[in-house]
Amino acid sequence: MLEIASGSGQHVCYFAPHFPNVLFQPSDMDDRYVKSINLYIDHFKLCNVKQALKIDVRNDISSWNLPIEFQPEQIDYLLSINMIHISSNAAVDALFKRAGSLLSSKHGLLITYGPYATNGEITPQSNIDFHRSLLSTNPEWGLRDINLLNEKAAISGLYVQKVHDMPANNKMIIFGRQPVS
Repeated sequence: MLEIASGSGQHVCYFAPHFPNVLFQPSDMDDRYVKSINLYIDHFKLCNVKQALKIDVRNDISSWNLPIEFQPEQIDYLLSINMIHISSNAAVDALFKRAGSLLSSKHGLLITYGPYATNGEITPQSNIDFHRSLLSTNPEWGLRDINLLNEKAAISGLYVQKVHDMPANNKMIIFGRQPVS
C-alpha cells in the first residue's frame, strides 16, 4: 500500500500491525513529516513499513524513487487520508492521474478519507464552517464534491466504487478501475 500525504505517520503505524501481510510505503512532501513518519516506524519497530519517501504528488512518478515493490501498475492500494480538502486543484488532479498510472490494472484501489460535499451539499454545519475556514486560508482548499471527484477519477480510468460514512462527518471513498468493456 502506497500512502500519499502520510502526515505525521500515525495512520500507517496504526494500520501496519492490523495488516501484517501488507507492505506499506508512506510518503509526504514535507521533510518534517517524513522525519516524523520514520521516527514512528523506528519507535514501533514496524517490519512491514518501509522508510518514508519525500513525494510531491504533482511531480512525475519517475522522480519519486519508488522501491521495486511499488512500480507503476503493480500497486494494489493507494491511500490518501485528509489530503484532498487541504490541497490545490493541481494536487488533487495529480492524485487521480498518478493513481491511474500506479494502480494494478485489475484490482487496484484508491482509498481516500476526509470530509466531502455530496451532490453539491455540505452537511452538517460544522463541515460548512470547516469548509469556509479552509477557503479563507487558501481559496483552492475546501471540501470537494464526490461527483466532481468521480469526474476527475474517470479521466484516469477510475470510478467511485463505494462511499462509506465514517465518524466525525467524514467519508471513506473507494475508487476502483473502470470495467473494461
